[in-house]
Formats: sequence, C-alpha cells, structure tokens
Amino acid sequence: MIKHVVMWRLKNGSEDRADELIDMLNALPPLIPEIKELSVGKNVKEGEFAADVALVTAFDSLDTLEDYAVHPDHVKVGAFLKDIVAERRVVDFEF
Repeated sequence: MIKHVVMWRLKNGSEDRADELIDMLNALPPLIPEIKELSVGKNVKEGEFAADVALVTAFDSLDTLEDYAVHPDHVKVGAFLKDIVAERRVVDFEF
C-alpha cells in the first residue's frame, strides 16, 4: 500500500478558503474508487515550519495513485489549488 501525504501553505489572503479546499477533498472518495483512505484537515498549531492544510490518502499501489492523480475530479481540485497555494510538499511511501 502507498500513503500519499500532501501539505500546503496557502497564499496570504487565501487562508479563509481552507475549508472550501477541505470540503472538495472530502468529496473525492465516493468519486474516485482508487482512494482507500482519506484524511484532511487544517493545522491547529502555529510554527515556523507549519503548513496550513494536510492531506493523507492511501492507495493499493503506485499505479492506483497515478490513476487518482489524473482523475478528472482530482484535476478539478488541482485547478482550485493553483489559485490559493503558495507552497506544496508531497511524500509517497509504502506501508
């Protein structure tokens, strides 16, 4: 199995859109069967290295992760992110 972890820092002035992003991400599992698990939330502790929003998903394989990446509903979320994200970090690991 593959864990896909993404953390975003939002652009100044976009912090109020975090809830909209979270709602969009939470809507994906019924639309994209490759998603085995999905957890997403806003940061609750400020710090120099803190991100604003984090996503943790699980997939059966790297192939199903790639299917998710190109799925039209996921691509829509990516288009939304382009307007609000200042920085993005990703880690994919086997577990």
